[in-house]
Amino acid sequence: MCTKTIYTGVLHHPVKGHKLVELYDSLPPEAHKAIEAAIPGLAKKWKLEGNIIFRDYISELNNGFVEWRYCYEVGQKNMVRTEPTIFAMEVLHEACRRSGKT
Repeated sequence: MCTKTIYTGVLHHPVKGHKLVELYDSLPPEAHKAIEAAIPGLAKKWKLEGNIIFRDYISELNNGFVEWRYCYEVGQKNMVRTEPTIFAMEVLHEACRRSGKT
């Protein structure tokens, strides 16, 4: 949701789709800068070290909405790790907050 909020706030029109990597890759440079600026403080909070590649976090969740929306109807799903998911959500929330879009 925050990925769409950032996109809408910068380009002033909504986007469609559920594949997070595609949405993330299509963000303008200004939005990527806001996301990158939010990472250091939250990485420290989560005790993450090294080079944080935010796209990797988004990749783990890429099809989550589609896969988990009707999980009871379909077979096995990809595993979603809780802590990286929360970290990604917090980074996107902070980027939205800093840009005044929340």
